[in-house]
Amino acid sequence: MKLHTKIFASCAMVMALVAYFGISQPDEVSLDSDGEVSGVTNAVRELLQGEKFWSHQVKLIRRDIQIEKNRPARLADFNSSMTELLSDIKNSMEDFYTDFPQTRPSLAEQQAQALREKADAIEQAEIDSMLEKFRLKRIENLSKVLHIAESRSEI
Repeated sequence: MKLHTKIFASCAMVMALVAYFGISQPDEVSLDSDGEVSGVTNAVRELLQGEKFWSHQVKLIRRDIQIEKNRPARLADFNSSMTELLSDIKNSMEDFYTDFPQTRPSLAEQQAQALREKADAIEQAEIDSMLEKFRLKRIENLSKVLHIAESRSEI
């Protein structure tokens, strides 16, 4: 390959990369907790896009804040559906035990199952508490970064 062909190919490749980074947007927030751009790819995007990059980050941050704020309601809906499903299963099992009484668990097995369910509830409460703390901290961090991104998008 001739030198000028190699140079042309290299220039075309660089132009394609610049065009890609100049047009493409990340799918998620690309800022760390201090509001700094994370990653080389996003730093190049920010350099090439300027205010457009920051405006998009503002939209992503607002979206993520809303997702986190809506999480308890979505979780409550899910838990309600699961409770209903478990109730239906329990009713079906009672019908089955009525038809086939020899398959009903013994009193000891029922007590052991009740204890397992109680232990699961205790563990789940601990997990829920940790997740709630994480959710609130994430909202706090996103709100902090939102102010930074908003100020940079107005430049």
